[in-house]
Amino acid sequence: PEIYLPTGRHLHNRYREEIAYFDTLLGQTISAIRATGRPTVILFVSDHGEGFGEHGEPAHGHSLFESEIRVPFILNGFGVEEGVELPFAPELVDGSRTLLEIAGVSTEFANGRNVLASTFEQRETLSFRNGQVSTFDGRWKLVANLEYDHDTLEARVEGQTGEVGAYQLEPVLLFDLRADPAETTNQLQGNGQEVARLVAAIHLRLKGDLYPLLADREFTAQEQADLDALGYGENGTSPMSH
Repeated sequence: PEIYLPTGRHLHNRYREEIAYFDTLLGQTISAIRATGRPTVILFVSDHGEGFGEHGEPAHGHSLFESEIRVPFILNGFGVEEGVELPFAPELVDGSRTLLEIAGVSTEFANGRNVLASTFEQRETLSFRNGQVSTFDGRWKLVANLEYDHDTLEARVEGQTGEVGAYQLEPVLLFDLRADPAETTNQLQGNGQEVARLVAAIHLRLKGDLYPLLADREFTAQEQADLDALGYGENGTSPMSH
């Protein structure tokens, strides 16, 4: 509604101020590290973006639109060429793999891929929130409802027979991000081939999903209070999953 637009612009400007302030601090941090002469690598990423009213979302955590899930991925330091923009969309999990390989640490059991490798190619990325998953292949983006079979999961966690990761997928949104970066036009109808291809990509990636094997964690009173204060606890407001 028009009445909220001034507030939205104010919050957006404050957010830009925060980014500018942080950018200054990041530059100072990098300069201080370089002054030590130590071979150090810094990877800067973020946990989420903000809606600021796009798609009716004022904050974050309630959708998988690009305004909420596209985040910075900045690599700087020893062995990293400066001024290079990656021609693909890496995943956050690629960051840990890249750092391990730069440091010469074994990646035998690591997920993700090294973004500095000459063989790196765009693959279908995955993003999650409670009840939904999205995948993006460099052009097409699919959002699907994701519902686990909790009876099967409980049986598996208890050591009984059951299929790991039994779930149902329901495609709900399809966007051509090259032609429609603001995600305004749902092209789910009439693009069955693209939908089927991206659904198959989700199934392939979820074969290694460990989420179904994770039992509920019990938090201490202090841990619960800390999560609540950040908005991620039982009394918080964020529905983000993993």
